[in-house]
Amino acid sequence: MGETARLMVPPKMLEKAVAFLIPPACRQEVAGDLHERYRSLGRYLLETLQLLPCVIYTRIRRTSEARILIIQGLSLYLSFLIGAWLADINFLREIWAPVRLAAPAATMLAGIILEDAYAAPGVRSGWRLSRGPVLGVVLTLTTAARIAVPELVALYGAAVGLVLSSAVRLLFPPMIFPTSKPQA
Repeated sequence: MGETARLMVPPKMLEKAVAFLIPPACRQEVAGDLHERYRSLGRYLLETLQLLPCVIYTRIRRTSEARILIIQGLSLYLSFLIGAWLADINFLREIWAPVRLAAPAATMLAGIILEDAYAAPGVRSGWRLSRGPVLGVVLTLTTAARIAVPELVALYGAAVGLVLSSAVRLLFPPMIFPTSKPQA
């Protein structure tokens, strides 16, 4: 019995990789549950693939507020509109330009949302609030979103977006909840 129980643990490297993918606020609980339910490698991977999107989605819901996301999204869209106006005004005359500007803005917003979901719980300083916009800029400039608009428009829009989204985040900081509730 002891030999069987000892063999029923996931490989350490796999367990560390899975723990890395889980947001820090719930990493210990989720990784512990996966460890306890381990029966085979295939089942462990399947459970991880089923559970991970739900955990990330739940964390996004806890750290995001719809009204603030709308403000953030509009400020990012305005950033790329300003970037297009500064870099290539002729781009704005194209029929699909308004739709094409939404792609890099949405990519940058996705970076901000993911950074908030993966942020450690607790109060965050002003410098740490800018990590989300910086991640959004990196995603925008390195993914297919930059294909939607000319490269100079993406660069200018990302620069303006970094400033505007950081200002919005300073005015309306994200909701980062501690892992445990304070006792009354």
